[in-house]
Amino acid sequence: GVYRTTLRIVPANSEPSALELEVEVYPFNLRPPMLEYSIYYPVSLVDEGGEDWRTGRWTNTAWLPPKQYIAECRNMVAHGLTNPNIYGGPRPGPDGSLDFGPLAEILDLRESVGMRPKILYLVGHPLQFTDRPLSAQERRLNQDQVRQINDWTRARGYDEVFFMAADEWGGEQLMAERDSMESVREAGGKIFTAVSTDFFELVGDLLD
Repeated sequence: GVYRTTLRIVPANSEPSALELEVEVYPFNLRPPMLEYSIYYPVSLVDEGGEDWRTGRWTNTAWLPPKQYIAECRNMVAHGLTNPNIYGGPRPGPDGSLDFGPLAEILDLRESVGMRPKILYLVGHPLQFTDRPLSAQERRLNQDQVRQINDWTRARGYDEVFFMAADEWGGEQLMAERDSMESVREAGGKIFTAVSTDFFELVGDLLD
């Protein structure tokens, strides 16, 4: 169909104006994607009726109520984008246990619109990725949390979890992250992140 609307522009220092917009959507269906498409999707869930992105609630993520989250996921699925990454991962408790409530809520909403991939990409997670050697305690904690998260997600029916390492590191800093990456891989975790072009020689054996 053809969709029309008027966009009103109200500057602080001049008279308002209007822009007429028209979009025609053609009547064809997209085929299922041949690849798995993902995207950085920086979102935190908030209660319906609470403060959200429209009231300026944005830190490193947009604050979305569940209804909008569902609408956006449904729109992604309709256009072949089937596995956006997840910022709302499990949260660590003071005793070392993990609270999977936030992740469960996100997966419930995704699954309700048919978003059910085999693997998950967690941007939000409690693991430590740093540019120095881990202490023995940090290493044990990383590995324990990898195992807890893998066990929980597999029990829910997902095959694998990929954990995001430090974002956009390169050179010596990326090389220094190897110990953190090794701790995750040794516990059965997979790793993804954005890196510079020299990554393969530095961490190609550890970055999935």
